[in-house]
Amino acid sequence: MVSNPLKVGKDLWTKNRRRALIVVGVVVVVFAYAHGSPTVKTERAAIPAGYASAGRELAIHADPKPGQPVPLVLVLHDYGKDAASIEKAGNVSTLADGQKFALVYPEAVASTWQVNGPDAQYLRDVVRYVATERSKIDMSRIYIWGAGEGGRMALTVACSSLDSAQKPLFAVVGAVGAVGQAPPCPSQVHVTLLPQQWDEATTRALWKFSKVIKD
Repeated sequence: MVSNPLKVGKDLWTKNRRRALIVVGVVVVVFAYAHGSPTVKTERAAIPAGYASAGRELAIHADPKPGQPVPLVLVLHDYGKDAASIEKAGNVSTLADGQKFALVYPEAVASTWQVNGPDAQYLRDVVRYVATERSKIDMSRIYIWGAGEGGRMALTVACSSLDSAQKPLFAVVGAVGAVGQAPPCPSQVHVTLLPQQWDEATTRALWKFSKVIKD
């Protein structure tokens, strides 16, 4: 008796359907992982040896291998606060994931920024460390934002000790809340001052201001 090829094929499919579906599912997961964007997590790190600020801590939220150079944003916490508090209040990391920029939360020693001390060098070391060793950064799009005393520190490091011949490291500085008397900034540095408390709307306003600034 000659077997019906259609019936044989149907029987084989019924017998092996579960196995085939498992294989297809595995292939889909592998493909999605290989071609999709991995989840970026906020990680604690320390500036390594070879930098003036070696040993100083920070939190980094950055894709180590973006497809192309991305902007870098430094976010400075207020007096008595820390990186985790400002990340939570402003939901900054979520915005960074959606808008594809690298994000760093520097940490002040004892939660106090030394505006006239070594913290300016520390923040410059943060930029060099992240751009050299942690991600692929567009060096023309380095932004620094800060809340309260962190905003004052951001203004100081972005605006002070620059003359007209110097190219500033930071293209944008955003200060939120009470920051005292802001130092004069050279025309190359774009400044926005926001008087409100830092929340998610503030984060989006800072990014909207920053992302349109290009060389």
